[in-house]
Amino acid sequence: MRGSGESIIWTLAFELVPAAIFGSAAACASAIALALPRFDAVPISAGAGAFALSFLALHRLGSGSKELPLAQFDQSELERELAIIAEEIQQAELLMEREGEEELILDSELHSPFEEELLLEDQLSPARADSRVVRLFDPRSVTAGEMHERIQRHLENGQRPPLSDATQELHEALSALRQSLR
Repeated sequence: MRGSGESIIWTLAFELVPAAIFGSAAACASAIALALPRFDAVPISAGAGAFALSFLALHRLGSGSKELPLAQFDQSELERELAIIAEEIQQAELLMEREGEEELILDSELHSPFEEELLLEDQLSPARADSRVVRLFDPRSVTAGEMHERIQRHLENGQRPPLSDATQELHEALSALRQSLR
């Protein structure tokens, strides 16, 4: 059996139980073959020998999982980050212990990195006359109802090109492809 507790279950399941089944089967078979009682010395010793041999074979086959070496990684940057976080947590805990359960009062004002307000003074360039997106969403343009009527008129009056029936050309292309594959 292996050293860790987790592997004991696997050892029992894949080495010990099958070996016990094989050993008892060998004991039964030897008792029947020799016409002896099942609990005689010869069948029991045959079963014990079969159990030992099969357990050793299964244990040897099952011991293929060896520990692989792991590469050492440089974790100095990570360790520094974790040390900084641990320091901050300790400082916060010390502050909480000093203040007890008092209310936390922020008395320092947070100053902006900019001294004045940020104003957007850049003006957008005027829209081009052929810009459809701007005209589409421009509130001074056509209303939704007028646009719907215009689309309906186009769909009703517009002539659609006739659909071509290209089945003959498709059959010819398929037959040419079949002949080229032969």
